[in-house]
Amino acid sequence: MMTAQPAQGLPFREFDFGELWSSHRRLIFFALFLCAVTLILANRALLAPEEGDHAMWDYTAQAILRGQAPYKDVVNIQAPLTGYMSALAIVAGKAAGLNDLIAIRCLFITLAGTLLLATLAVTESYSGSRIAALLSFFAPLACPRFYSWVSIGTEPKLVMILFGMLSVLLVAKNQPFWAGFLAMLSCLSWQPGLLFAGTAMVAFWPDRRAIAKTAIAAAIPLLVTILYFYSVGALRDLWRWCFLFDLTVYAPHAYRSLTEQARHIANVANHFVGAPGLILLGLGAIGYVTAIAAVLRRRSRAWTLAKPSGRAPAAAILLPPAIYVAYWRFDFNSGPYLIPIFPFAAAFAGSLIASAIRLIGSQRRGGHRKKIIGIELWQVAGLIVGAGFAVVATATSLGTKYQGSTLNDEYAALQTLTTRLSPEDTIYAQGEINILTLLNRPNISKYIWFDRGKDDFAAAEVPGGFEEILDAIKSQKPKFVELGRSGLVRHQRDLQEWLDQDYSPFPMLGFEVYIRLAGEADSEKIENPKVNERSKAPDAN
Repeated sequence: MMTAQPAQGLPFREFDFGELWSSHRRLIFFALFLCAVTLILANRALLAPEEGDHAMWDYTAQAILRGQAPYKDVVNIQAPLTGYMSALAIVAGKAAGLNDLIAIRCLFITLAGTLLLATLAVTESYSGSRIAALLSFFAPLACPRFYSWVSIGTEPKLVMILFGMLSVLLVAKNQPFWAGFLAMLSCLSWQPGLLFAGTAMVAFWPDRRAIAKTAIAAAIPLLVTILYFYSVGALRDLWRWCFLFDLTVYAPHAYRSLTEQARHIANVANHFVGAPGLILLGLGAIGYVTAIAAVLRRRSRAWTLAKPSGRAPAAAILLPPAIYVAYWRFDFNSGPYLIPIFPFAAAFAGSLIASAIRLIGSQRRGGHRKKIIGIELWQVAGLIVGAGFAVVATATSLGTKYQGSTLNDEYAALQTLTTRLSPEDTIYAQGEINILTLLNRPNISKYIWFDRGKDDFAAAEVPGGFEEILDAIKSQKPKFVELGRSGLVRHQRDLQEWLDQDYSPFPMLGFEVYIRLAGEADSEKIENPKVNERSKAPDAN
């Protein structure tokens, strides 16, 4: 980069933002990463209770460390990599003296900061604008829901889009091998991540050697995964639950008409992200259409977006959001499904705003561009807007600071249960399994949620159907049962009848828990007064 010459009439060198960025790139990235992590921690969502799908994946991580295999010993329907990453976080956290769940949350906060940096790097590579890159970094932090999505436990969609964005970045850097490798890691985190492998191959077309490198690299982690699950006897279970169930049961169960699905997506987006998120998604959509128009207008053979290098193929950044939004037509349940679209929305929104600033601020006056203390006016405006985004992000983090019940409150509430739970006692949890993760206890069944047809799909594998599965659970006489999110369970009535017959509600704030009634089935415990005292159900009155 050429060194800027002193401006006439000014006693100092002109400020060169590009030179500052290039010469201190690593320092700037590190400072931005620390800024993001600090804002996420300041929001205090890290302290939120353990619940929902996050608890299920946290449980899977704990099960892995107990020697259990996903799908064979713990049924889940998403790709396995994220669970193993959380398991590694637990191991590292124990070495540092951290609680299992806090260790997992620290990992995902770190991954969130890394995702924001990846978004920044992708935006810079494909737009050629550092101002756009800065805006794309801070934009997600202006959305309150982003903080909880990345702070409260294992989230496969966050890992999927992180590896996906890194793959997109490596396409821009003409690294087909690592682009393919990371694309497959994205798929192994959550199945829709496969779109990044296909995107990379399209982006490198017609370079057959690059496409071959991409395919070979993508095959490596896939082959390792297949061999691993084969070695632990879980390959068939992985196929059944990750692919066969999704295609034959889950997708048909979730199907809605186009109008109903569009209304559902709009309602979820409005509920979860509110005005800031909707503005970001709207600006991102406008920026996306503008980018497509620019590509079509140039009709470039290379189909590139980034003017400085001319090497960043537009397909790599234009195809993924289009394919992912098309995927919503068949599968879009709740707010976290928006996580993978946020980085792209931020990138296109940042590019749109930066382009508008440059267009307005770079107008020439008398043949010269207007400058302020040696800096071009559009750059000054861009930096001011970037600083404004940072201020909004800070205000969002502090202004929406989490104030509800905490993880510590859950541990305190569990004291009433743990005083009546011996090491030999067992627990069965279905739907809501936070008790298992908080206590780091195994479930007596591999089925942790019978939602969306999982109960009938599992029943088809055994001669006695669902009754046989339920009888196997009953035969183990679990001391406590936690039941939650049963609205999507087809055999909900069977589960409830069992509880009504053999269990009584156990009063515990924030948990739907039942304790086994003492009776003939527990006569062996009645002989021991101390054990009997623990087993006795609380007074229903």
